[in-house]
Amino acid sequence: MAGYFLRMFGISLGLTLLIEVSFFAAFDLRQKRGLFRSSCEEERDLSEDAGFRPLIVVFLVNVLTNPAAVFLCYVVQNVLPRSFYYPLQIFIELLVVLTEGLIYRSFRGETRSFRRPFLLSLILNILSYGTGLVLVACGIL
Repeated sequence: MAGYFLRMFGISLGLTLLIEVSFFAAFDLRQKRGLFRSSCEEERDLSEDAGFRPLIVVFLVNVLTNPAAVFLCYVVQNVLPRSFYYPLQIFIELLVVLTEGLIYRSFRGETRSFRRPFLLSLILNILSYGTGLVLVACGIL
């Protein structure tokens, strides 16, 4: 049983970190053409020298939220009838998006990477959740 939990949490967290941190890094959100950049150019000038801090924030936010979401989904799957599973899983994911968006928003003043924190959280979570669905549907997971 312990091996199952380690595998379940490890695979989920590992894939989530790989997908979300990679996507975030690939779209250097600190650039002027960043996808999540605010349209208000008159906002205060933020340090361009944020370095790896935004990547570390994305990494740590996922380390915080992913295990909690996986555990809640596991409980829902094993306690409630199957018909509740997907609606509650979507609800849990929405809570994760909200939580991550709030955390990213708290870092918005330090770096340009988090100018649109809830959009960032939504897109990153759609990518990782969608990838998980595809892998499960293909029988890989």
